[in-house]
Amino acid sequence: MRKIILILAVAATFITACNNNTVTNETTKSTETMSVDTTKMKTGDVYYQCEMHPEVVSVKADSCAKCGMDLEKVIKK
Repeated sequence: MRKIILILAVAATFITACNNNTVTNETTKSTETMSVDTTKMKTGDVYYQCEMHPEVVSVKADSCAKCGMDLEKVIKK
C-alpha cells in the first residue's frame, strides 16, 4: 500500500513540474520591456534603460530581462 502511495506522489509531482509556465512569464516580461520606442517620445519624457543592454527599455523602473540589473532612469532630450 505504501509503495502505491509513493508511486502516485512521485507521478503527481512529475506531472505538476512538467506543467510549469515560467518560460512564458519570462518571455512576456522580456517582450513587454523591450517594446518601448523612444524615438516617438517627447522631450522631457522619462524611460528606463539597462546600462549593459541599451536595447532593453521600459517606461517603468524594473530590472533588465537579460542580466537582472536595475534599469537606469533616462530623461529624453
